[in-house]
Amino acid sequence: MTIAVIMVNTDWAKKNHEVLRNYYTAYLRGVRDYCNAYHDGAIKQQIIDALIRYGSERRPELLHKYPWPARSPNGRVNAASMLDMQDWYVANKFSAAKFPAERLIDSSYADYANQKLGPFVLENKESKREGCR
Repeated sequence: MTIAVIMVNTDWAKKNHEVLRNYYTAYLRGVRDYCNAYHDGAIKQQIIDALIRYGSERRPELLHKYPWPARSPNGRVNAASMLDMQDWYVANKFSAAKFPAERLIDSSYADYANQKLGPFVLENKESKREGCR
């Protein structure tokens, strides 16, 4: 299930293409740090401290005990999940129209970021945790 996406005004994106590509590259670098931390990488405690400091979670014991919300270290969005959510919004009259995945998802920013950053490398290859791979 897709739970984290970046939404952007398409008119603004057309006018600020380079800014958005650079932003997404920085965002994806952070996602990769988050994923490595989740898998007990070197910066796990730094990430936990930041999550607590900025209010994502106030109880550090939960961050050590339970799974974290997954992110794609390659910036990919699960199109089937997005379309399923769209169906729910339309069925419940929160939205009036359905759009194809190609109109909802622009993967060019993820493509650019992956080209700049290279492939994701899981720091702790011994990790048994699911997600972020």
